[in-house]
Amino acid sequence: MSDSFWESYEEEERSVARGRADGARHGENVGYVEAWEMGVRKGYETGVEIGYYMGCVSIWKALHDSGALGKEGRLEKWILRLEEKLTEYPRQNVQDVDLQQKMDDIRSGFREIVSVLGLTREYFPEEQRSLEF
Repeated sequence: MSDSFWESYEEEERSVARGRADGARHGENVGYVEAWEMGVRKGYETGVEIGYYMGCVSIWKALHDSGALGKEGRLEKWILRLEEKLTEYPRQNVQDVDLQQKMDDIRSGFREIVSVLGLTREYFPEEQRSLEF
C-alpha cells in the first residue's frame, strides 16, 4: 500500500513540475508578444511626436528666413538647437541611451520656442484655462 501511495505522490510531483514548466514557457512567449506590441505602439507614438516637432521646426525656419518672425538671433539658435536634438534622437532600438531624457529635452526646447513666439495658447490651449469662481 505504501508503494502505490508513493507512486501516486511521485506522479503528482511530476505533473506539477510539467505544469510549472509549461506555464513558464507559455508566459515567456506571451510576454515577448506583449512587449513587441507595446514597443510598436510606443515607437509609433514617439515617431508621430518627433515628426510633429520636425514639421514645426521646418515651418519656423522658413518663416524666420523670410523675416516673418523678425531677425532675433536667439530665436534662430533655439530653432537650430531643437532641430539638432530632433536629428540626434535615435531611430533604432538602443539600450544605453536615456530616451526619456532626450524626449524631455526636445519637449522643453519646443515649449521655449512656442513661448518666445507668444503662441502658448495656440499650441497648448488646455493649459490656458482660467480659474473661475
